[in-house]
Amino acid sequence: MRFLIRHFLQMIQFFGALIGNMGWKPRPSSNAHDLLKAAWISKFIDDDSRVLDVGGGNGRRLSDLSLYVRDLNGVSIDVYEPEQIVLPIDTMKAPEISTFDGISIPFSENEFDVVLVCYVLHHLSETHSQKLLANATSVAAKRVILLEDSRPTFDLPYRLRNWAHATESNLLYEARSDDFARNFKHSFKTHNQWEEVLKGLPSVKKVQCVPLDQISRYRHHTMFVLDLN
Repeated sequence: MRFLIRHFLQMIQFFGALIGNMGWKPRPSSNAHDLLKAAWISKFIDDDSRVLDVGGGNGRRLSDLSLYVRDLNGVSIDVYEPEQIVLPIDTMKAPEISTFDGISIPFSENEFDVVLVCYVLHHLSETHSQKLLANATSVAAKRVILLEDSRPTFDLPYRLRNWAHATESNLLYEARSDDFARNFKHSFKTHNQWEEVLKGLPSVKKVQCVPLDQISRYRHHTMFVLDLN
């Protein structure tokens, strides 16, 4: 009887909240692991920073970061124009949203304190990736932060996963933008491989590899923090 009463009360709660919230449109929300990643990224961003998110889509990541970084001044650029812009929270300045060609970042040298490049580089060819990284370090004054699908090693199941992810992304993004370059030679790299590439960039002083497997849904999420000269 206690079991039935509890479930009856839970049904009342569910339908009461459902009916009571009819007509209310919440801002697009993030998953818990996205908010946790934003919390970790925020450790490397000072309050009142100007932040560029390369490949930032509708600005959701900047919105997440604004929960942890006060007075965040954000700009998001991508190769396609998002269908829906994430509305800013009360404490956040509305992010600027614009498009670019996927290579040339249309801002001046050192214009941003921090540049984010999240889950972008593994979709690109080696040459394309190097050009975009060079442009990212040019417009950043202090730091570049990368999020990548990276692990210490990639076994067969993960190589299959990477192939499927990259192929699916080709189909998705080429339908959204003429500036998306289809690529079948993807740049999935291990931790050591990324560190070797990033340390070779002329303006990079220090590279930190921060695995995010403890806070993410899957074990391939990794942050690389590049401190600049």
